[in-house]
Amino acid sequence: MFSQATIKSRFFANLARFCAGGSSYSAVINHLRRSPDADVREWASWVASKAHDGAEASLAWRPDLFSVLDREIVSSGEHSGHLAEAFHYLSQFYVFVAKMEGRLYRGLLAPALLLLGGTAVLAVFQSIISGGMHSFWIHFGPPIFAMGLTIAGIFLFVRWGIREAAKNTHTDQFFRHLPIIGSAWQRLAESRFAWTLSLRIQAGTSLIPSLELAGNASRSALVQQGIRQAAAALKSRCRADNHTQTSLAEILRRQRFWSPLLLSAFSSKESLHQVAEILKVAKALQKDAILRLEQICNQAPKIAFFIVLLLLFGKIAMLFADLNMHYKGILEKL
Repeated sequence: MFSQATIKSRFFANLARFCAGGSSYSAVINHLRRSPDADVREWASWVASKAHDGAEASLAWRPDLFSVLDREIVSSGEHSGHLAEAFHYLSQFYVFVAKMEGRLYRGLLAPALLLLGGTAVLAVFQSIISGGMHSFWIHFGPPIFAMGLTIAGIFLFVRWGIREAAKNTHTDQFFRHLPIIGSAWQRLAESRFAWTLSLRIQAGTSLIPSLELAGNASRSALVQQGIRQAAAALKSRCRADNHTQTSLAEILRRQRFWSPLLLSAFSSKESLHQVAEILKVAKALQKDAILRLEQICNQAPKIAFFIVLLLLFGKIAMLFADLNMHYKGILEKL
């Protein structure tokens, strides 16, 4: 049983491979309906009815499978003539997501089993001292219930945060200021923005509409707000192309939340060179974010293991305290 991220990575990889060969999107979808990969074959059949309307329309047909991010990236690639690149970008993104999910699950399995086994053993000793299975469940149940509640809470919080950060600036700012995670969060949002912006400009879309579409693709409320403000300022100050570009760099710099690397891409006065720089920066930001998230996924199991050990040592201390009181009671009776 594969996660949705794993299936998406394979589906988009197949789309990228065949579209890069020059085949039309509808022809590629029809070809993938006969793929030996059962999951790819099934997903292709789900979007086939709308494939003749284009990639963006077919993905929008299944919002339960394809997120707003998927549709924005594909739309940018489709309008710019770089559809294969868009599919490749999404394939690599979901390969990374699936990889991180697997690493986290495997890494957190050992601390979870240690907590489960250690709590069970200590609860058995506690029940022997206190007497009866009732005591066992009193000491075994709450820690396991708390562990399940904590895991479910973290999962729901992350899902809620990702959804809310796309429309609430306060939530977005909260995640940006989290230690370790915040910098990766910002870089992923800016990478999506820069990558989409470069494709939109290459497609011939004017700067201001390109900015607005790229802001939506970032899935960051703070980026969207900053871009709306920048677009409004550009509309009032736009007189010449090179003046517009200079103004954009100045406006974004004043907002004080953009990374210096992205700001440097807007400093060029040559439009072709600027687009190339934006795309280059998008790839650099994504690579940096992935490296940071990989470090987090490597450290998270170690932190969880340390916390579990602290909890078990705490229960051992409580067990010895109960044992001491038990033997004191026996000695007093004697």
